Amino acid sequence: MRIKFYTGSPQSQPTSLPMKVVRFLAGLVVVSIVVVLAAFLFVYIVIFAAVLLGYLWWRTRTLRKNLRNVSQDSAPQGSDSQGGYVIEGEVIRETRTVPTVLLGEVNKGQTTYEKSHGHNN
Repeated sequence: MRIKFYTGSPQSQPTSLPMKVVRFLAGLVVVSIVVVLAAFLFVYIVIFAAVLLGYLWWRTRTLRKNLRNVSQDSAPQGSDSQGGYVIEGEVIRETRTVPTVLLGEVNKGQTTYEKSHGHNN
C-alpha cells in the first residue's frame, strides 16, 4: 500500500500573475491590520500601566510620609552611625594620626624631588 501526498487539490492549476498579485495584496492587508491592532494594544497596555502606577502612588502617599518621618526621627540630624558629621553629603571625622614620614630640610627654591635626585637650579 502506497500513500500519496498531494500538495494541492487534484484540479489545481499553476497560479497566474494576477492571482499572485491578489494573494500578495491580501497578505499585505492582513499584516498591516495585525500591526495596527498590535499598536493599539500596546497603547492600551501603557495607559493601563500608567493609571495603575498613578493609583498605587496616590494610595501609598501617607505610607511614604510616615516612613520619611520615622527615618528622620530615628537618626539625629547631621550625624552618621560612626560618630562623624554629614555636611552636604560628605563625612567629616576627627582623626588623630602620627605622620609616618618626616620631611627633612628643604633648601630655598629646591623641592624634595630635586634634592633627592641631585638636580640644582
